[in-house]
Amino acid sequence: MARKITVKRLIVPLEIIAVFLIIGAINFFFADDPGFASLYYIPYLLASALIAALYGAGWGFFAFGICAAVVAGALPAAMYLLSEGWSADGYWKELLSDSPIAAATGLICVYVFGVIRTTARSQITGLKNRMHELSRENWLLKRKSDALFKVNRELDERVSRQQEAITSLHAQLRKLDTLDVNQALDVLLETVQIFTRAAKASVWRHDASKHELRLAASRGWEADESRETVIPVDGTIEGWVYRNNSLFSVRMLLQYDNLSKMDRGRNIITIPLNLSQHVWGVLNIQEMPFEKYNFNSERILQIIASLAEHSIERAVAYESIIRHEEIDEKTGLPLFSQFFRMLEEEARRTGIQKGTFSIIIVELTNYGRLTDENGADETKGLVKQIAGELQGISDRKAHCFKYKEESQLALLIPGLDIDGVSLFSLETLGKINTGDWKIKGETVQIEAAIGFSVFSGEGETAEQLLEQAESLLEMQKV
Repeated sequence: MARKITVKRLIVPLEIIAVFLIIGAINFFFADDPGFASLYYIPYLLASALIAALYGAGWGFFAFGICAAVVAGALPAAMYLLSEGWSADGYWKELLSDSPIAAATGLICVYVFGVIRTTARSQITGLKNRMHELSRENWLLKRKSDALFKVNRELDERVSRQQEAITSLHAQLRKLDTLDVNQALDVLLETVQIFTRAAKASVWRHDASKHELRLAASRGWEADESRETVIPVDGTIEGWVYRNNSLFSVRMLLQYDNLSKMDRGRNIITIPLNLSQHVWGVLNIQEMPFEKYNFNSERILQIIASLAEHSIERAVAYESIIRHEEIDEKTGLPLFSQFFRMLEEEARRTGIQKGTFSIIIVELTNYGRLTDENGADETKGLVKQIAGELQGISDRKAHCFKYKEESQLALLIPGLDIDGVSLFSLETLGKINTGDWKIKGETVQIEAAIGFSVFSGEGETAEQLLEQAESLLEMQKV
């Protein structure tokens, strides 16, 4: 910019000098009328006024000075040297007598045209600045308008979809009733995306042995996109939420310096997940639409997390009990040893909570004949089909196990009382008797007997519950 100004300061005076040298050169051929005195010096004065109009009063006065130098010095010198017989006698005396009025008029014109030019330039600059300011204000208003439009649309959608949202939430909560921790967490993140349109969300699980948070589930990242899988509990916002069992929202960065220092740009809303009244991990929203970031979204996330905690707790408890080495290879069902451990744990926990649960034993009474006709492996595959159907009937609430015999299945269903287990047993028998069961593509008939018992919370043990169910099963087989 400085160089540009310097070049301009050199070019303008050179242009002015060149203009008057050209006028002087023309005047040279009119030796009998030096300075165009007969025209009242108009060519010179007009050039000065035009320069003042183009470049301002300052350059106009400079031009007037060059004009005077050419008329009073350069022109008579050139005529004396180059025109034979030309004499400068009386030239300056005549010039001084003829030029005062013309010079005063020229100076006034230079000043007037310079002021007009400066005023016009000032007004143009003001108009440009005003236009720039108006454009900036218009841009800001457009951004505000777009933001308000998105917010209003969000409010309209929130009202119009309220009933639909309740139905959708109910459907998602039913999907959460699974014993697979990974599936439960994925459904949780899916629910979060449905209600908040979060682009990136993740669940972090606390690893007590290393005192760090490990990535348990995530949604929104591409397969080849790099991301952290382990973060420390200390010095991170996720860790702060875990330690304090408190919600974090990005607006808090403006209020708390300690949170600003921990911010890494990956937290918009972070919520603790509590299992059995203890913090288990955190739910983090890393990216979401601007219009979705509000108190309502924070409240919705807290509600979703609260409703999902029970299902996640059941899945985590099941995961802690089930051991992969104690699973039947053909059916994929946990063995009786794991069933008994889970039965004891459920009895202990349900007794504290004053709740109820039921166990059901299903025995395929024609299992031996099916094995003889189709082979042991194929018949075990049929048992696996039956277990899957029974979980469907229970809305994925039932925990299925292999019981003591190859022909027996055991189900543990939380929250099911005597009326519920009776109805479930009838549905189970109906499904087994009327289902389209096939082995090697051929339809087979299944005969089954059922025994069940209900935990009433009155000091009953796992052994007593099994005895009641087995006793009823034997009665059904008679």
